[in-house]
Amino acid sequence: FIHQRKQQKGRVENYLKLLQGKVNRSDHIVFISNYSKDDAKKYLVFDEKKTSVIYNGVSFSKDLEKVPWFKNKLHKKFLFNINKLLPKKNLLCLVEMMKYLPGLQLVIAGDNETTYGEEVKELVTTLNLEEQVILCGRVLEGEKKWLYKNCEAFCFPSLLEGFGLPVVEAHAYGKKTIVSRATSLPEVAGECSYFFECHDPQIMANVVSTALLDDSFTFDEIMKNSERFSWAMTASSYEKIYRELS
Repeated sequence: FIHQRKQQKGRVENYLKLLQGKVNRSDHIVFISNYSKDDAKKYLVFDEKKTSVIYNGVSFSKDLEKVPWFKNKLHKKFLFNINKLLPKKNLLCLVEMMKYLPGLQLVIAGDNETTYGEEVKELVTTLNLEEQVILCGRVLEGEKKWLYKNCEAFCFPSLLEGFGLPVVEAHAYGKKTIVSRATSLPEVAGECSYFFECHDPQIMANVVSTALLDDSFTFDEIMKNSERFSWAMTASSYEKIYRELS
């Protein structure tokens, strides 16, 4: 909220005042990543409050895998990205990157009926990438499974994430992930990921090309990272805190 509304000083101040009140009344504060914990400490006073980091889990619906409606548009190996199209997701550079990867396609799934989504659509048209970049909008759970399973790699150049669940989902399928070295992403992506050190489209394309040819991480090693994030462990960690407070 704070990072996305830097120009709305009044709203940020009101938000922090309300949040500080909740912190003051709390007995234990839980964060979804070490990044979010460290970031919150820049804006809020915790004094001697007990704090913990409990990661989110990863799970998939029981929906059967479903071939997406736009399958006939996929005539090359493809990269995948899923999110709500907002400025913090940093997708303009990802679209422009595709100019330098003519042998690949890019599927961007998620709600694109946003102001930023219109910017992304406009850039795709301006660069004549309509055949190479597919903005498919929201997808069904079964279609999402198919996209994770069949993509060559998952690309996530986001600038701001408190956790970054799609990265963990991609790892659960053993997929290579190339993510920004920003906010919580290095923490969640772990050692078996590749990183965009900058967001110059041509340099990003080079990182993707290198990652696709690299075999440093096995399928099992990549999947193992996702095992750090389970709802069973999350629930157990919360239960332990509840019992200590009771």
